[in-house]
Amino acid sequence: MFNILIVDGLNRSGLAVARALRMAGSHNIHAVAPSERFRSFFRNQLKSNCINKIHFAENEFYEPPFIDELRRIIIQNKIAALIPIGQAAAVSISRAKPELNKYCRVLIEDFKKIILFHDKELTINIAKKLEIPHPFTMIPRNLHELSAYAANASYPAVIKARKGMGGTGVSYAADSEELLDLYKKYSEQSLHEDGFINDSSHPLIQEFIPGELHDALVFCVDGEVKTGLTQKRIVTRPLTGGIGVVNITTRDNRLIEYAKKLSRHTNWNGVLMLDFKIDSRDGMPRLMEVNPRFWGTTWLSICAGLNFPHYLVSAALSKPIEYPEEYKIGLTCRWIMDEFAGIFDSPRNFSAVTGRIKGFISRFNEKNCVFDVLPSDIKPTISEILTARF
Repeated sequence: MFNILIVDGLNRSGLAVARALRMAGSHNIHAVAPSERFRSFFRNQLKSNCINKIHFAENEFYEPPFIDELRRIIIQNKIAALIPIGQAAAVSISRAKPELNKYCRVLIEDFKKIILFHDKELTINIAKKLEIPHPFTMIPRNLHELSAYAANASYPAVIKARKGMGGTGVSYAADSEELLDLYKKYSEQSLHEDGFINDSSHPLIQEFIPGELHDALVFCVDGEVKTGLTQKRIVTRPLTGGIGVVNITTRDNRLIEYAKKLSRHTNWNGVLMLDFKIDSRDGMPRLMEVNPRFWGTTWLSICAGLNFPHYLVSAALSKPIEYPEEYKIGLTCRWIMDEFAGIFDSPRNFSAVTGRIKGFISRFNEKNCVFDVLPSDIKPTISEILTARF
C-alpha cells in the first residue's frame, strides 16, 4: 500500500484522479488544497470517500514557500508519489522536481518539457516543425508590427495570452481597431505574481478557426503513446470555447497520430491532452494548444475504460500495466452544475437562455451518459454547492 499525494486534489480533476486510484487499488490518498477559511471547513467535513487526509496549504501553489511546505507534507506522511493537477501546481512542482524527487516520485514531466506546452509560442513552433496543422499565428513585438498585420487581417481575430490554458486569456476582435485595443490591454496587464504563470506580455494573434472542439488524450512512456482516446466538446464554458462541460468520447485516429508525433518529438512521459478544432471549411484538425497534465474531463476518460491515473502511478512504481485494447465510444459526461450555470452566461437574451434550458433538459434522455456527481461519493458535491462560485 502506497501513500499518494494529489496537489489540487479537491478540484474536479483531482477528485477524478483520487477516485480512479481508489478503484484500481488500495492506495492511501492524500490531497493538498488551498487554505480558505470558509471553504476549508466544508471541504474537510465533507471530503471524498476516496481521500484519507486533506492538507490545507498556507501558501499559494506558485509561491516559492509552498515547495518547503510541500516537502514537509511529503516527509511527515511518507508519500511515495506526488501528482500535481492544476496549472499553477504543475508548473511550480515541475520546476522544483529535482529537489522533490529526493523524497518521492514526482509524477509530472521535467520543467524544460512542461514549458514547451505552457508557452503557446513554443507549442506553435513545435507544430510547425512536425507539420501538425495549426492556426496562423503571429506574435507582434510592438504596435507597429501589429498595425501592419491588422490592416489586412481576416476577422474575427483571436488574441491570446502566451501562457495559460483552458480558454483563459482569450479574446476576439471584430475589426482592426478592437484588435489594437485588446493588444494594448493585454500588454499592459500586470503579470501573475511569479511573472510566469499567466504571462500577458506580447500576446499571440491567431486566425479564427470555425468548427468543433475535439481533444486527443494519451498516456506516454519514453515518447511512446501506450493508450489514448478522443472526445468532442458538446458544451463549453464560456460558450465561445473553453473547458468542456458536456463531452462525448469519439474515435479519431488522426488526432491520436498527431499526439504520437508530439510524444516522440519530446520523449514524453505521462499524460498529454491535445486540443484541436476541426476546421469546418476543410475538415482539417488544427492544433490549438497542448495541456501537459490531467484534464477537466479525466472522469469521462476513466468511465470510458482508460484509467490514466492508475497507469501513471503504476509506471512510476514499476508495477505491471495492462492497457485495454478498446474504450467506450459515444459515452457522454456532464459537469451538471457548470452546465446548469452556463445557461445564464452571456448572451442572456430570452431566445438564447430558452434554447440552453431545452438542451439541458433534453440531455437527460441520453442513455449512454455519466455525471461528475456520484451518489456513492456525494459529500464533495454538497461542499461545492455550499461554497459555490459560479
